[in-house]
Amino acid sequence: MILPDKELVGKRFLKNKETYKKHAFIQKQVSEKLCVELCKFTTDIQKLLEIGCGVGFLTDYILSHCSVGKYFANDIISHMHSDIMHIFEKNSFDWYEFISGDAEKMSLPTDLNAVVSSSTFQWFHDLPSFFVKTYESLQKQGIFAFSTFGPNNFIEIRKITGHGLRYLTIAQLKALLQPYFAIEYAHEWTEKVMFNTPMDVLKHIQSTGVNSTNNSFFGKEHLQNFIKNYNRMYNENFQVHLTYNPIIIIAKKK
Repeated sequence: MILPDKELVGKRFLKNKETYKKHAFIQKQVSEKLCVELCKFTTDIQKLLEIGCGVGFLTDYILSHCSVGKYFANDIISHMHSDIMHIFEKNSFDWYEFISGDAEKMSLPTDLNAVVSSSTFQWFHDLPSFFVKTYESLQKQGIFAFSTFGPNNFIEIRKITGHGLRYLTIAQLKALLQPYFAIEYAHEWTEKVMFNTPMDVLKHIQSTGVNSTNNSFFGKEHLQNFIKNYNRMYNENFQVHLTYNPIIIIAKKK
């Protein structure tokens, strides 16, 4: 499986960030659910790091529901600073620091009480190593709360085109975490989003800037075959569906 091109993903996300805010309703719902589950374990966090803050869906929910002392917000795209700054201003929160860079390559803040991330880890190249890095950055009993996506995410696209990310199963994620963390909560589900046509599916994916690991799902010459196959395989009451497979995990440092 080809590793995601993070630079390309970043450029696409930046280009489509305004449409992302409108069309990434699944990612927004997952961020809300992640925050709800996090609040069952703690609502008072002295030092928190968010990985891949993006446009601030999760940031906004956490600031609205938790008491945070210092908030470190990270994103690989430096231009997201302005969006995140508006989220902090909206919540009248001053004690934050935006950290631009690839979280897999950079040093993380230390002595953290919580590390959170939503809809980001599917892009990482070496998640096992990052889990160790997270463990080392947390205080004992620190919380690691994140969402990502499982193997059935965008399964329709992958079956038709052969392109897609390498998604880990919830069991694989738990196995990677268990040497360092106690799993407090782990849940996955699938959600089918309905569209009128296969072209609407592609427009939705393009609008969220998360269109796969290479320059396109297919060359232009294959577009008609894609439409034909999508209609044949995934038609449901004169519409077609696209599957999301969110996973949420809450873990505590041993």
